[in-house]
Amino acid sequence: MFQAAFLKRMNKIRKICVVTGSRAEYDLLYLTISEIKKSNNLKLQTLVTGMHLSDEFGLTYKQIEQDGFNIDSKVDMELISDTEIGIIKNVRQT
Repeated sequence: MFQAAFLKRMNKIRKICVVTGSRAEYDLLYLTISEIKKSNNLKLQTLVTGMHLSDEFGLTYKQIEQDGFNIDSKVDMELISDTEIGIIKNVRQT
């Protein structure tokens, strides 16, 4: 009985949402995101925010799209600054 329930769960497609807010972070996540996208058992959802959506930082969400990833959602947060304190204040306001 346990084995049947386990196998049923294993065959279910799972959604994995990847959230990225900066180019540096995206570079670290790239291989993981690629593997999730290739998987038959996983469905990739991508949410971009922060610096990816900023003119000041080059609208790097476009690179994510050029890499072949669909962006499911964009959460625009106008950054006060890119310091730790600035990001914390910004998240608090959102």
